[in-house]
Amino acid sequence: MNPQIEMRLTLRRLSRSPALGPLVALLVIYGLFSALSPATFVGWINFTTMIRQTAVVGIVAVGMTLIMVQGGIDLSVGSLVALTTVVIARSIQNGHGAFSAALCGIGVAAIAGLVNGALVVSLRIRPLS
Repeated sequence: MNPQIEMRLTLRRLSRSPALGPLVALLVIYGLFSALSPATFVGWINFTTMIRQTAVVGIVAVGMTLIMVQGGIDLSVGSLVALTTVVIARSIQNGHGAFSAALCGIGVAAIAGLVNGALVVSLRIRPLS
């Protein structure tokens, strides 16, 4: 196949990808802050930090998508992410390793989610829609 036609087909497929919008937004924000303070912002460490932080939001967005497909909105997701982060940070400060701290955070989030789900089911509270 002609390389130009193949390139056009690839670009067309990429432009239809739902991941393109957030990726372009991330690159625009990185470019904006790089232009505003190039001495302190430009660097591989900042870029990888942005990618890592975006990954957390992406994982949470997948869970929220599943809830929204079912017709509800769970407003406690952000609070659970914050709680999990605090539990992991405190566990690391108290001398636990990264793996055990992550298990502590996941355990606390699972218990909080279980309590939240049990209250929704037992009290028959409709999710926000």
